[in-house]
Amino acid sequence: MKLLPINDQFFRDALQAAGKSQREMARFMELDPSAITLMFQGRRAMQLTEAQQIAHFLGLAVEDVLRNAGLELGQGGSPGTGLRNGVAENVGTAAFAAPIPLVGSVDGSGEIRQDSKSPKPQVDAPSRLPQGAVAIRAVGDVFRPVLMRGSLLYFKPSETVEPSAIGRLSVVRLGNKKLILGHVAPGFDFDRYTLTDGNGEKENIVLLSATPVLWIKP
Repeated sequence: MKLLPINDQFFRDALQAAGKSQREMARFMELDPSAITLMFQGRRAMQLTEAQQIAHFLGLAVEDVLRNAGLELGQGGSPGTGLRNGVAENVGTAAFAAPIPLVGSVDGSGEIRQDSKSPKPQVDAPSRLPQGAVAIRAVGDVFRPVLMRGSLLYFKPSETVEPSAIGRLSVVRLGNKKLILGHVAPGFDFDRYTLTDGNGEKENIVLLSATPVLWIKP
């Protein structure tokens, strides 16, 4: 059963066109072949670093790999990057609403640090963001090429694990209260999740909250 709506045929066609096999891909990525199988079955979330490896191995654009990795592209603002299911897309020009608070930063490891200063600096935001949305700024290359140093990342804070966070790049609060940026997927047990962040994959863990990234401005 697919947990993520990956377009497995896209990858099979790309492998065939390149004259390569899943086993060769696994060897190139230093993964067990079963990990590739699970990924193509939509039962294992693709890490952004893995998307880069696959793009290099198959001679594809990273954006095309991300788009077909079970991560739908959404609408966004201007000029910037709309996100749905945690993948970025350049979306051209749209109207901006009133500025929103810049509440912190995210470093190269994906750890989020909140700013205790008051009043908060304000940054422009696209008009389609929901009321209560805030922004953080990347102070390192978090997930190249999707989220790099200087980018603004927009989300709406939540105290629970939002259903819309599943299968998406999200702002997550761990059991130790630390805030991080990562990709959330279902875990093996009820109320457990698999989290992929800058430090790899953590399986079947408890999350205090998770809310999806709504938009990225490079």
